[in-house]
Amino acid sequence: MVKRGTYTQKYQNMTIPYGGICYEKHLVLSGGGGGIINRKMLVKLLVLLGFLLLVNSGTCVATDPSTGNISNNSDLNITQQQGLAAAGEVKTTPASSTTTLKEQYNTTHGIWIQSDDIGKINVTALQEAGITDVFIKVSRVGNYNDTLTLVQQKLSGSSIRVQAWITSFLDANGNWVDPEGHYSYTVQVPYQKTVQVAYQQWYKGWYKQWYQSKYKKWYKSGKKWRYSWVSRSKYRWKYGWTTRTAYRYEIQTAYNTATRYGTDTSLNDKLVQFSSDLASSNLVNGVHLDYVRYPGTAYKHEDGTGAITNFVQRVNTAVKSVNPQIALSAALMPEGSVNAYFYGQSYSQLSTYLDFLVPMIYKGNFQQDTNWIGQTTAYIVSQANGTPVIVGLQSYISDKNLKPLSAVEITQDIDKAMENGASGYVLFRYGLIDPAFLIGANFDAPAAQSETKPTTTYPAELQPYLQPTANCQSNDARIVTLAQSITAGASSNYDIGQRIFNWVRDNLDYSWYYNSAKGAVNAMLSRTANCCDMSHLIVALSRAAGLPARYRHGTCTFSSGTFGHVWADIYVDGNWIPADATSNANSFGIIRNWNTNSWSLKGVYAQLPF
Repeated sequence: MVKRGTYTQKYQNMTIPYGGICYEKHLVLSGGGGGIINRKMLVKLLVLLGFLLLVNSGTCVATDPSTGNISNNSDLNITQQQGLAAAGEVKTTPASSTTTLKEQYNTTHGIWIQSDDIGKINVTALQEAGITDVFIKVSRVGNYNDTLTLVQQKLSGSSIRVQAWITSFLDANGNWVDPEGHYSYTVQVPYQKTVQVAYQQWYKGWYKQWYQSKYKKWYKSGKKWRYSWVSRSKYRWKYGWTTRTAYRYEIQTAYNTATRYGTDTSLNDKLVQFSSDLASSNLVNGVHLDYVRYPGTAYKHEDGTGAITNFVQRVNTAVKSVNPQIALSAALMPEGSVNAYFYGQSYSQLSTYLDFLVPMIYKGNFQQDTNWIGQTTAYIVSQANGTPVIVGLQSYISDKNLKPLSAVEITQDIDKAMENGASGYVLFRYGLIDPAFLIGANFDAPAAQSETKPTTTYPAELQPYLQPTANCQSNDARIVTLAQSITAGASSNYDIGQRIFNWVRDNLDYSWYYNSAKGAVNAMLSRTANCCDMSHLIVALSRAAGLPARYRHGTCTFSSGTFGHVWADIYVDGNWIPADATSNANSFGIIRNWNTNSWSLKGVYAQLPF
């Protein structure tokens, strides 16, 4: 029989507490049938009972009736009564019988999402891409409950986990806060000084009195002499009162600027409390710390690394005491062996208190390549003491160039990280990710079961311009999802067409080759195409969005010569609007990169024949 709580054995008004979850020991104290046990024998029995209790308390196998899990308790001082933790201790919950919390994050596919982008989340696309976790930006000074409640409503019915992404040591104005709470300020310190002051002193004496005197100045004009009156300054000496500059000495108050220093760890306390509040909210699966570091100046502090580690340990204690199943992670810098020196982030030390590490291995910002991602991942994994390393990857070129990387390149970066020991990835960030990637990391995804419905009912003669073809895969899941993403919130058919045109023009680079070689899907994935394949993508996206679209083929004169050329037409409100995305100079309905006044039509097609 197994008991929980406090077991008491009463003898002569004495109560012996028996805490924890253990197998019950039975003592028979009876005056009948088995004889009377005297006090000496009773003492022996009590000593034996104490010994048995001591043995069991060291290796007691405890069964939690709420989970059926088994855990080993080896700490003789742990408080077990009613499952409450003692002051200063962490209350823990037995782990799953099959996996630990860290093991649950051994295969993580995540995305960082700003709070402003929550309304744009396409849950279907996330699921099809295999996303397991979303890292949602929340602020401790705002109403984070509303933000996270909205996220939960969005993700309702999915298995995607929510990590609350919080900023640590960077304030709302973008200023760094010292993790140790040290700060400096300036004050004006008064002091006395003697200064020489000039003043005007009156005295009686001789002085020059200046005046203007006029005289005739003669000059020759032709044969005649003429004159003009001219003024000049003259003086005369005069005796009387006048002034002169004199000096005297005065004591004045002046100010020096001095630097003062103080310590204020209130931000640390607020962050720890905020993490605890999140853990108890039932709205998140984890807490993710960002900017939990120095801005490259840790080496200037006596123990910068210790300050960061101690703070993370405090957050760990706070979070786990509320809910041991809440994961704790942190975004870390990727600078290898010098990471602790500059930022105070020791991979080895932090792995003790984090359930997974998220090094931000942003190749674009560091002007590196995919191989660097692999090398950096391997080093951090070697320092993580078995804690999962979920590699943070930039989904766009760099902070100086926000153009999204192609789905193919993102996948190559992920593969390189996984080959070198990563347990998953997190992409930074939603809204700057090639939609082709979100449609599915599996590029062989099957065709969608249903298409986006047209916004208008079109007559029979326009129906061919709404159908999928071999190169215009308008019913492909990736094309459909991309079309939905591009046109979400569009206010009119014209807005839909313009958004599709702008996306293709702005996200695909032109490459020169003959005829169709890729089709719409591969043009979307590779992010480069000729005029035929760009037109395939425009036509496919338009048809997926419910707008008729066709191909136009002609001989056109460019600045470089005259060539055969293909572009798309999108049907909007009774008009065919040209959409040529091969040049950034073009806009929806306007072509500028070739002479539209001198060209010849070669064909108009619902399906491009070449």
